[in-house]
Amino acid sequence: MTDDQLALSDCVLFVLPTRGDVDLFCAALRPRWVGWSAQDEDVWLVTAQLRPDQGDLAELLREAQAVIADLALPTIVFCLDDRVYCLDAKARDDAAVTRSRQRG
Repeated sequence: MTDDQLALSDCVLFVLPTRGDVDLFCAALRPRWVGWSAQDEDVWLVTAQLRPDQGDLAELLREAQAVIADLALPTIVFCLDDRVYCLDAKARDDAAVTRSRQRG
């Protein structure tokens, strides 16, 4: 996967450790967010397409937090607008997003 492929401003790319995590993550997100998943070496990538006119990034991240809490994953990485962030597992009403590093 190239940096250009990761720089999708209308998509959020999540990095998950196993195929089983991907299946449960996608089952929770797919009813509302269209996307795809793929394996890239030893990690799994899952995208969720944003609908900018509906301002649903915060809602997507809250839902992702709840799912990773259910999966017992303490933190996952996600990419948005060519930046990499960490998303901590929290209760559905408690969002915690931290910027881990900026690319390029």
